[in-house]
Amino acid sequence: MRNHHPDNERIKRRYFDHLRHARCLSDASIDPVAQAINRFEAYTGNRDFKRFHVEQAKGFKRALAEQLNLRTREPLSKATLHSIVTALKAFFQ
Repeated sequence: MRNHHPDNERIKRRYFDHLRHARCLSDASIDPVAQAINRFEAYTGNRDFKRFHVEQAKGFKRALAEQLNLRTREPLSKATLHSIVTALKAFFQ
């Protein structure tokens, strides 16, 4: 399986440019958004964003709730879950 989808990379680049120039976000503010999108891509096996389905989002949210924080070995906090899901929601809208 390939480790990226070329169309997805183009879509992400345009979105990051939008965040940087239209919304005036710094690279430090864009990094968490990029990480959230990368988590979702890893979950879906790098499927094309154009084939997005709501069931993928539901499954990703369930899988996220089961993940552990690498440093503390505790479940991800509600704030972390919220920020990841919010970043993805804005990206797909």
